[in-house]
Amino acid sequence: MAEIVGKTRPVGHRMKEIVKRVARYENSFLILILIVVVATIAVITKGKTISRLNFSNILSQISSRGIASVGQFFVILTAGIDLSVGGLAALTMCVGAELMSGKAGLAAMTMGIAVILLVGFGIGSANGLLVSRINIPPLIVTLSMWLISEAGTLQILGGRAILTNLPPSLAFFGQANVAGVPVSFIIFVAVVVVAYFILNHTTFGRSVYAVGGSPVSAWLSGINTRNIIFSVYAISGFLAALASLVVVARTMTASAEVIGPLEFDTITAVCIGGVSLAGGRGSLIGGVIGVIILGIISNGMNLMGIPIAFQSIVKGAIIITAVTIDTMRRR
Repeated sequence: MAEIVGKTRPVGHRMKEIVKRVARYENSFLILILIVVVATIAVITKGKTISRLNFSNILSQISSRGIASVGQFFVILTAGIDLSVGGLAALTMCVGAELMSGKAGLAAMTMGIAVILLVGFGIGSANGLLVSRINIPPLIVTLSMWLISEAGTLQILGGRAILTNLPPSLAFFGQANVAGVPVSFIIFVAVVVVAYFILNHTTFGRSVYAVGGSPVSAWLSGINTRNIIFSVYAISGFLAALASLVVVARTMTASAEVIGPLEFDTITAVCIGGVSLAGGRGSLIGGVIGVIILGIISNGMNLMGIPIAFQSIVKGAIIITAVTIDTMRRR
């Protein structure tokens, strides 16, 4: 009996150590929430959400939101916010679609894609200049840019609901699969890998965290805080445009409606991921998990036939809850 007890104690001790290590992992709680969300919605929808077809659909749906959320993540790390994401994405989508509409061939598609990304980068850079050089509050700058972008989108549409007749080859970026994995999701993963490397293995990434933690301390340590702030808004604009490219390639149409409230979706996803709106703290992996959780919740509510208005209420409640938790944690 003594031998059995002596043998079981080390096993129990090792199990406790494993549990402690898992608990120490910064995203362990988020992973637990993800598991609970997946299981709960699967039960409610009678397994529809975890079917193979729907799983592929979820990966496609979260790709555009995820790409834009990475850009929002950079901005929020510096204690800023980018409300222009949705309007910017709609404008770049319509500009590119207008150039590609009615044209076929690789040259037309390449030109349209290049314009989409360049316009997104340009608008993001304008946001960055106004925030970093003139010191206008990010909320005012990006909200105003959202209004300007929305007006530009309506002007391009000219009373039309949507733009169609796009090059068939464009669908590759939004509808094609490689080994059963949507190309759009592969693009999202590539963006995450590059962003993770930048944030964790470069001086620029460490500077982004430093500026968000304390701009004055970062400046005193020799960091050009203005350039860092400018850069994160330019990155956000570029990734919002890339997200719009994925959307237009998936739907093969361009309109403000197909983008949806992308700015609020990105903020919600980042908040779910545990990123502090006060800046300086947050994990990109946590942000990615937040994107997945939000995607599964949105997909589940769609399958359950929940009205869009109520879905917005749920997202708003999630943001308030996440910000409340972050505020209490900082106190």
